[in-house]
Amino acid sequence: MDRRVPVSGPGRRPSGRRGRHDVSGTDPDRTFPDENGDPVPGSGAIIRAVAGVLDRDPDRILGKPSEVAVAAALERLGCPAEDCLVVGDRLETDIRMGEQSGMTTVLVTTGVSDRADVEHSDSRPDYVVDSLAAITPIVEDLAGV
Repeated sequence: MDRRVPVSGPGRRPSGRRGRHDVSGTDPDRTFPDENGDPVPGSGAIIRAVAGVLDRDPDRILGKPSEVAVAAALERLGCPAEDCLVVGDRLETDIRMGEQSGMTTVLVTTGVSDRADVEHSDSRPDYVVDSLAAITPIVEDLAGV
């Protein structure tokens, strides 16, 4: 992954003076953990930097937790939201997307959010596990196995 942000050169700098640009972002994640678990800037940090230069918010966020992401996932899976299980490590995107869409949610605490974060969040996962291995019994229970 190239973590450099180009700031000069032709076509590399957004200019609000030449008209309104359409600004879309992939997801609002400010950080993500690197291979050592330390936070590094995520796409949300870059989106906010560009928005700051343009002095306005992005026109849309296409990834989690947006409705665009939900619609794309449901179309691809070919099933209703209530039949889906969202597994993620971030309350603000992964779990929020599932909650807003009526999906069952599992927070895995090996990434960004932990159990303490759940207590201070508006998002409430259906399940909280400490390892991906702990998801198997949840899936079996939900499937009636």
